[in-house]
Amino acid sequence: MADGLHKEFDRYEIHLKPRAGGRRVSKFHHAAIEKIRTPDDVRHSRLFKGPLVVINNALPEVPFPQVVPDDIAIGRMAAHYFLRRGFRRFVYAGDGSGFGKLRGNGFLDALKEYGAADVRRSHGISLDHIVPIRELISGHPGEPVAVFCCNDWMAHSVIHRAAAERIDCPRNIAVLGVDNDHLPSACCHVPISSVELPEYEIGRRAAGLVARMLRGEPPPTDPIRIPPIGVIGRRSSDRYACDDPRLLRAVRFIEANSNRSISIQDIANAAGKNVAARTLQRRFRNAFGETMIDALLRSRVGRAKSLLTSSELSVKEITYLTGFASSSHFSLTFRRFEGMTPGAFRKRILSDTR
Repeated sequence: MADGLHKEFDRYEIHLKPRAGGRRVSKFHHAAIEKIRTPDDVRHSRLFKGPLVVINNALPEVPFPQVVPDDIAIGRMAAHYFLRRGFRRFVYAGDGSGFGKLRGNGFLDALKEYGAADVRRSHGISLDHIVPIRELISGHPGEPVAVFCCNDWMAHSVIHRAAAERIDCPRNIAVLGVDNDHLPSACCHVPISSVELPEYEIGRRAAGLVARMLRGEPPPTDPIRIPPIGVIGRRSSDRYACDDPRLLRAVRFIEANSNRSISIQDIANAAGKNVAARTLQRRFRNAFGETMIDALLRSRVGRAKSLLTSSELSVKEITYLTGFASSSHFSLTFRRFEGMTPGAFRKRILSDTR
């Protein structure tokens, strides 16, 4: 996240606290960018008289300007990820943090909009205690369960507790965390899939906000929220709630080739010999709740959102990098899925909030 800092800071002493612990801001600093996790952090930071920007959502409210991940969007992204994989049973494992509640709200709201009925939510789970995994996934033995965790350490805890109870991941449960933190994944016997956060962009936007505050401009009254980059898939969620090998081959082909110009017939050919495209389309929709074309377009739009947020590529360049034949088709498709044009999306995300 510190990589996103502005070069203008060369003439200032800026306090950075991107992780827990470490030294606190002092009178010798001109400004500060911090993660605040406890009421004690708030009390100490109030003593600082210079510009201070918070870059996390651990507490429900803080009396400082914030540049933070869009936690509602993170939860919604996780829900759509599992829905596209055909899951019908869902669990949210969250702690009592501010971001944990917001991510759970986004996850459950998206599932509710889709019409999912089998959803369980557990808030206030502490990593110091045993995650009640068997209790959370009970109800329909034999059916796979999608488990979204508020962060990667919670996902780590869920996977290890499941293994202790002989619940296989990803065969019985598919687990998705948040942060793309390599440490919990490296410590886990099953590599953890995760929603990647826009850390560079958060750092860049926080630096820009501090620079404006140092020039005397007032901070925004509402938090600046940056959408997640996307899901980094690993073994913990490498599962589809579908046992048809033809459909699984079709899905994997779409995921691997969405940036290319591929047709329904190409997908049918990849699914297996003597697979009729029309039959495959019908089975695909019954299994995953959307057509193959929509799955392909949604994958392209997801990649386009990441490029619009994290790169300076033009809309025309992104059009061809994501497999669209023309800018007009790209714009129409993007508007259909996101409710706005690619240019409007980029402007909303990347324009400075003053």
